[in-house]
Amino acid sequence: MAAPKIIGSVVAFFAFAYVCDTLVADSKIFGADNEWWEATD
Repeated sequence: MAAPKIIGSVVAFFAFAYVCDTLVADSKIFGADNEWWEATD
């Protein structure tokens, strides 16, 4: 009986982790600018 809740929680966790990763890495939520990206490429 608990298996569907556990599976749902794991799926929701990975969805939340993906959204957080996208916000931090791709959207540059912490204000990294293009000069930094060019210097580190």
